Amino acid sequence: MSNGHLLAEAGNAGFAAMITVDKKIKYEQNLDELPLTVIEIDTPDSRLPAIAAIAQQLNQAITYAAQFRFVSIDQDGRIVTAAERIS
Repeated sequence: MSNGHLLAEAGNAGFAAMITVDKKIKYEQNLDELPLTVIEIDTPDSRLPAIAAIAQQLNQAITYAAQFRFVSIDQDGRIVTAAERIS
C-alpha cells in the first residue's frame, strides 16, 4: 500500500495520527491535505532502544495531533511542528 493510500485509509478509519520513521514522507505528501497527523520519529535508527529513548516526547507529540498535520521528534527529543494548524 502506498503512503498516500495508507494515510487516506487510516484517516477514513478514524485514526487521528500515524507514527512513522519515514523521513521522506513530509516531502512526498501534501501536509496541508493530510486526513490525519503524521508524527515523524527522526532518530538514527528505528530499533526499539532509539524509540524508547524518546517515548516521553512521543506521548507529548501525540497530544499535538489535534492541532498540527505534521510533528517531528528528533534524536535529542526536540519536537517540531510543521504545516498549517488544523482549523
